[in-house]
Amino acid sequence: MRTMPRNVACCVLLAACMLASGLSVGKALDPAKDEKPFEGVIVEAEAVTSEKVAGWKKEGFRAVVVVLEDRHQAATLVKAAKAVTNHSLDLYYWIEVGRNPSMAQAHPEWMASLGSHNDWLKRFPKVRPPQKGEVAKAWPWVPIGYQESFDAHVARIKRLLARLPEGYRGLLLNDLQGGPASCGCGNLQCRWAIDYNVPSTATKLAGADIAAKFVAEVRKTAKGKEVIPVWTTECEHEDLAGEKQRPMGGWSTRLCGSVPCFTGACTKKFAEQWSALHADHFAPTGMLLLHREFQRDFKEYGEVAGWTKQALKYLEQHAKPFTKKRLWLVVQSYGVSAEEEAVVRRVAAQMEAGAVLVARTPIDQSYEPRIARVEKNPSVPLFDGKTFTGWEGDTAKTWRIQNGEIVAGKPDVKQPRNEFLCTTRNYADFELRLEYRRGNNNGGIQFRSERVPKHHEVSGYQADFAPGIDGCLYDESRRNRFLAVFGLPEVDLASDAGRPGALIKKAQALRAENEKKLKIGEWNRYRIRAEGPRIRLWINDVLTVDYTEKDPKIPLTGKIAVQIHSGATEIRYRNIVIEELNAKHE
Repeated sequence: MRTMPRNVACCVLLAACMLASGLSVGKALDPAKDEKPFEGVIVEAEAVTSEKVAGWKKEGFRAVVVVLEDRHQAATLVKAAKAVTNHSLDLYYWIEVGRNPSMAQAHPEWMASLGSHNDWLKRFPKVRPPQKGEVAKAWPWVPIGYQESFDAHVARIKRLLARLPEGYRGLLLNDLQGGPASCGCGNLQCRWAIDYNVPSTATKLAGADIAAKFVAEVRKTAKGKEVIPVWTTECEHEDLAGEKQRPMGGWSTRLCGSVPCFTGACTKKFAEQWSALHADHFAPTGMLLLHREFQRDFKEYGEVAGWTKQALKYLEQHAKPFTKKRLWLVVQSYGVSAEEEAVVRRVAAQMEAGAVLVARTPIDQSYEPRIARVEKNPSVPLFDGKTFTGWEGDTAKTWRIQNGEIVAGKPDVKQPRNEFLCTTRNYADFELRLEYRRGNNNGGIQFRSERVPKHHEVSGYQADFAPGIDGCLYDESRRNRFLAVFGLPEVDLASDAGRPGALIKKAQALRAENEKKLKIGEWNRYRIRAEGPRIRLWINDVLTVDYTEKDPKIPLTGKIAVQIHSGATEIRYRNIVIEELNAKHE
């Protein structure tokens, strides 16, 4: 006799029992209506106790997302982690990146700017508009769109992760876009721009892939963990004033004031940044859908949190690639009633995303305008990442561009002689910042230099780097000696001891110690500041040289160049930016 498969038999038996009890078979077996999504709860570390976790598990939560802050001691985090894992729930950590009061207090020049549109003033009528030589900042937002803040945020996350106990699944990184009202429209969700038509007060990074690079850096520290960026949709059609809409005359939130954000660069830049983020990111992406926090509680959206459905439509239209199951929806539970939370969770569940995270602790998205002086000349890229415009050298054989980097040499071929890629114009007083990757090779950055006539050499100051001599100041093809050496202050550099052969032997003996002090890694940051006769060098934010030139015959202006040394294989340079301190050049 042919028998019925066990799973089919079970279904028939279940259906018979449900019919006998008066339940609707169709309704009970409809997964689209009854299947609950993976849900997590976002809470403060201090709120995590065994009793609370047991209660959250009863509510149907399968993960606990703990907000990780600088104030947390390791003991607090260990206690919270034990409470979560003891109840067999997944543990994640939430790190607020872009909104950072401590960093904004310490470095106000890194704060996000409110762009050139002045509609934000309507929200803050008591704040005066910025005058000439000033810019409006969004306190306390410190976006990753500046080199200085990018590096500081990466370093902060490394410190935070060092405190964590083992056993957590991953991290959620919130607010990796620009600050709110980035174009000046006033909308909290306008995040696409950095310094929109206003002067920069820090070293602005170029490109749509800044967040992608940031996530990649965090992955290096959080090895084996999920690293989930949390994104925000941009301005929407109904945020435009009625007369700016197409077609005109629809209902309006007026969140963008009189600025036509939605029909301008806003959606285009969102699409570019989303695409760059997902070029090699295959983990989930969080979506911040805080209906009340973002002032999206208008009755025109329909039921409570009805805007979240519209936000999903925004993604379907502008986010490529887009997959629902790779989205983790972050919804608002703080500041609302239990009844409203239930509606929010139900609406989110209907969106068929990969997970729903319910925030029961505030995720503050507000800002306050603060007027700041623009005291510095803006930093500008010295290399555009695509062409050798503004540079000259052997670009046929030695120098090439790969992945936005200046590259010289080949991994398996030794360089036959020194080669230099030089700027086409001179620079006098400046601060130059760049990153270099040397491996075990020798290279350097020339400044206040000139090409030796009818020769491949360049003559002038060199900020040197090589195993054992990173961060030293050398006088290339002129005095042919070291002028200052990190870790060897006692050496008389004016004597023969300053010659390369003798000094490099001494430096090599201290190589391991010095590389540890300088935190030498695969990529390293070089900062060169030349002001009059004074020259200072930093490697990875560690001061290595503070030298004052005593010879009045030495020129205080000249070309900047990057070098590959003879015998080297491959050298790479990237993120080259310069700030001219007096804005004068020849």
